[in-house]
Amino acid sequence: MRIVTGVVLGLALLSGSSLIADDGKNGPEKLKGTWALVSRDFREGPKKADGFKLIISDKSFEFHAPNGATKKMGDISRIEATAKPAQVDLKNGTDAGLGIYELNGDDLKLVIRDPGQERATEFKGTSKGMLFIFKREKK
Repeated sequence: MRIVTGVVLGLALLSGSSLIADDGKNGPEKLKGTWALVSRDFREGPKKADGFKLIISDKSFEFHAPNGATKKMGDISRIEATAKPAQVDLKNGTDAGLGIYELNGDDLKLVIRDPGQERATEFKGTSKGMLFIFKREKK
């Protein structure tokens, strides 16, 4: 019984280490910070979006509106920076949003699909998910 428990614990630890794959260029450490929303695209084409911010921490993505309201997009359950395009999975309760992102210096493109939808393969807004364009805020 002890051997089985040890093997199960070892496998759990090994599988946990694969939840974040970092290529050194656009991994989780590079995503952390405060991002100003420049525009968003949800079916109708790009729209300017002033005053909204996205705060990415070690554990979650959180939106802040100009009126002070906040909304947690979800907890980070997986980041795969080595995928093409890079992938992020956000979990909010029992729902999971599958996303892709592209980080280029202080510019971030992000597409998060609605729960139950397949992950996007390109950076465009559709009826199933929104394209966000962000600029990193300087400290």
